[in-house]
Amino acid sequence: MDVGQGLEEIAMENSSQLTKAGFATRLFFFISGFALATWAPMVPYAKERLNLNDADLGLVLFQFGIGALLFMPVTGWLVHRYGSGNICLSASGFMILLLPGLAIAPSAALLGGLLFLFGMVCGSANISVNSQGVAVQTHAKRSLMSGFHCLFSVGGLVGASLMSVLLEAGLELLTCASLVSFIIGILVLSQSRSLLPAQFDIKPAASNGFSWPSSKVFILGVFCFILFLAEGAMLDWSAVFLTVSGNYDEAIAGIGFALFSIAMAIGRWTGDNLTHRFGTIPIIQWGSLIAAAGLFMTLAVDWNHLELIGFLLIGFGASNIVPLLFSAAGCISDAPSSFSLTVVTTFGYTGILLGPALIGFMAELTSLSLALACVAALLIFVGLSVRTILAKEGFLPSKSA
Repeated sequence: MDVGQGLEEIAMENSSQLTKAGFATRLFFFISGFALATWAPMVPYAKERLNLNDADLGLVLFQFGIGALLFMPVTGWLVHRYGSGNICLSASGFMILLLPGLAIAPSAALLGGLLFLFGMVCGSANISVNSQGVAVQTHAKRSLMSGFHCLFSVGGLVGASLMSVLLEAGLELLTCASLVSFIIGILVLSQSRSLLPAQFDIKPAASNGFSWPSSKVFILGVFCFILFLAEGAMLDWSAVFLTVSGNYDEAIAGIGFALFSIAMAIGRWTGDNLTHRFGTIPIIQWGSLIAAAGLFMTLAVDWNHLELIGFLLIGFGASNIVPLLFSAAGCISDAPSSFSLTVVTTFGYTGILLGPALIGFMAELTSLSLALACVAALLIFVGLSVRTILAKEGFLPSKSA
């Protein structure tokens, strides 16, 4: 539909509809982060319950990424056919059904199958809620996406923290997962009528035809892969690392991801001001190095819980890099922005969805600490090369507009 016409129709029909849709979209971003982070404290329990080594666990986690990557293109068609709001509601409903199953899966094969479905659902939720966010932002004619993504991080914080608190209180894992599903159900029902209907979705621009991506697109894609790989490592391996190497009790091992999520939320909340003050390249450069330092600190320090500060540094450093890389992809002049963003996003989500499985295989061959240290080394590569590579390419300004 025509964007201007859509905005006019919304204003005429109900002047508060955009406000309601904005609130609902924030809540569904929160739900996506909340549900995904709930899985993080379950990983050590699954590893122990099923007697999995690092390689076996990595193979099981791999199913999540496969499910998400395979279903994301399908979700794009479903959003186009049925509307982002409807797909958002459907994905949230399947989350409610799957979470308790992840807590009690009796075999690695069944857990892998459930994670495959959970990956499909999370990938679908990600695509649909971002599509809804774009629609709300476009009709409102003001920037809202940073705030939406901040709520995803807040959801991650609340999900990991709530699960850790409930487990520390002595509740069974199934009880905790069921309670989380109940909470999600209440939130979804409360906002089910507030999302923008399908006719207000923003349709993608027509394709300009296939062209082989330039080196600029691949560079941004590689950087996004590394940053999403680091985020995936925090989601799937932080709790395992703290229980195995840090001697943390399983019930509180989710605190690492919780601290990471706190820092990510604060970083995204303040990211626009920081970028305006210091510039794009410095934020990417120093953010990568700070994240790498935090990861090395987590691996090396084992005294009075100081290693937990490392999770804060990882979150602060990484929080604003991916949005800036996406913005850079949209500014590439020698390629259609939609095509560039698609390639860069695919690289990125490959990192967060499949990267943790690669970490598991490497951990089995060497050690989990060494595998995570390699992730830190990749972050250093981003920090040391971003100015030389991106400034040389001439498409990423050193100062934000």
